[in-house]
Amino acid sequence: YACLSYCWGKEQQYTLKNANEATLRSEIDFPRLGQTIQDAITMTQLLGLRYLWVDALCILQDDANDKAIEIKKMASIYGSATLTFYIGQAESVKEGFLAPHLTKPREKGHQDNRAVDKFSYSGPFERDVVVPLDYRAWAFQEFLLSPRILLFMSLNVYWVCRRWHYQPMYSQNPFHRNAGNINSIPHLNEIISQGKRMPRSDFFKAWNYIFSDYSYRKLTDPEDRLDALTGVLSVISEAREDKCHFGHWESTLPGSLMWQSSEGTPGRHSRAPSWSWAA
Repeated sequence: YACLSYCWGKEQQYTLKNANEATLRSEIDFPRLGQTIQDAITMTQLLGLRYLWVDALCILQDDANDKAIEIKKMASIYGSATLTFYIGQAESVKEGFLAPHLTKPREKGHQDNRAVDKFSYSGPFERDVVVPLDYRAWAFQEFLLSPRILLFMSLNVYWVCRRWHYQPMYSQNPFHRNAGNINSIPHLNEIISQGKRMPRSDFFKAWNYIFSDYSYRKLTDPEDRLDALTGVLSVISEAREDKCHFGHWESTLPGSLMWQSSEGTPGRHSRAPSWSWAA
């Protein structure tokens, strides 16, 4: 199966609820899904996969108990998927991502004694540009936990896995580099691979990198601050046999209490005590 990571936007109105669960189990009104979900279904079929996980349609959105159960499964859901479609450029479900390929600016050229088409692009490297989904807190762990990702941007489709990142537009040869675009990937991999053998100081640094990467992302509901990171917390806890208390690891206390808000006095939320950054 594949997973879908995308920005819902205000247009995400067709969701799974108690009132329509029976109907959705028997049939789905395809046009109401939104173009992004429709495109993801198309890609799933083209890749020969049987199922697609879409959180809006797989979790009862008006059932707190179902949400709590499924949120605890995020590490397994995204970590066990064949791949995840990460829709970087779309700001809402209505936009879609299977747009026509870029054809301009384009010019004829020659390489190795044969005619080729050349593309000119003078802007920044596209994956170094922050896109709407990069600000979505829930998408952070969806990216980190997925073993393989097809990253859809405005100009290109990128392949991202645990180590390599492939971008085919600007070279005829495969272009690989460390997958550091969401720079927490190598730090999470290091924590998981070393587990309890990782020195406390190294873990503290790696976790701070992950935490800092996550902390600037936005949530519609601030009360979800810890829930949106549950999958990452669970894989780290299992690897290190360490307990996490409201976003602080036992092995890093009391040092991890020395945090500060970059936006002044933080708002107070009931899900965490005042000493936690999640408050």
